[in-house]
Amino acid sequence: IEYEYPKINENIDSNKMNVELTFNKFFSRPIKANLSLIGKVQAENAALAALCAKILFNDISEDIIEKGLENAFLSGRFEILENPFNPRKKIILDGAHTVNSILGTIDSFRKTFQNKANLVFGAAKDKDIQHIAKELIDCQLLEKAFLTKPGSVKQSDLSLVEKAFQEKAKNQFTFVADEDYTKILESAFLESGKENKPLLITGSFYLIAEAIVGLVGGILLAVLTKKAEGLVYNRLDKIGIATNIILIPVYLSLSPLALALGMFSYPEYD
Repeated sequence: IEYEYPKINENIDSNKMNVELTFNKFFSRPIKANLSLIGKVQAENAALAALCAKILFNDISEDIIEKGLENAFLSGRFEILENPFNPRKKIILDGAHTVNSILGTIDSFRKTFQNKANLVFGAAKDKDIQHIAKELIDCQLLEKAFLTKPGSVKQSDLSLVEKAFQEKAKNQFTFVADEDYTKILESAFLESGKENKPLLITGSFYLIAEAIVGLVGGILLAVLTKKAEGLVYNRLDKIGIATNIILIPVYLSLSPLALALGMFSYPEYD
C-alpha cells in the first residue's frame, strides 16, 4: 500500500490523497485512485475494500474499483472545507474523540498543511480529555484554541476541558472557553479567516454536526454581505446558491444524525 497526502498551502490546493495498491495475486495491475478520504487508516480501508470487491465479484475490473474508491466519501473524517470568510483558508472537520484517533488527525494535519492552525475543541464528559489535550498541545501545530461544549446532546463539562488545557498548555498558546458552542464556532470561523489560518474542529461528531450547521449560516452571511469571494466546496453560481438556501432546513434536520452515525465507522481506530 503506497499513499501520498495532499499538500495544501498558498500555491497548492488539493484535498485528494493518492493511493496505489499492488496485489499481484488478485489484480492484473496496481489499483490507483485519488481518495477524498485522507489518512493512513483510509489507505488501509481502501485496500481492504478493493480486495473484498474482487473476492466477492471476481469479474469486476480495476477501473470500476478505482471509480468506486474515488467516489467514497464520509463527512466529518478529516473533511476539508473552505472557510466562507476566507476561501483561501480551510476548515478541517474531524470527529476524533479518543487518544488514538486524535493522533491520527494530528498526523494527517501535519502531512497535509504547511502552517499552524487554530483549534475548536469540545468533548463529551466520558472522554480521556487529559491525554487528548496533551497530544493536541504537544504536537505544536496549534496557535489558539476555542474550547466549548460538543453541542447540547452529550453530557459535557467545559471546566474539565479548560482545566486540562490550562495544565498542559503552559503558555504555549492562548485559548478561550465558552459553553455557547454557536458563538465559539462563529468566532473561530471569523478569526481564522481574518488571521489567514486553517481551522481544525475536533473532539466530537456532535461538535462537527454543529460546525456544519454553523458553516451553512456562514455561507449565507458571506453571500448576503459579500464578505467572501468563495463558498464551501466550490464557488456556486446563482442556481447553486438558491438550491443551498432552499435545502437549509434539510441540512439542519439531518446533519446531526448523519454525523453522529459516523462514530461507528472505524471501531478499530477509535
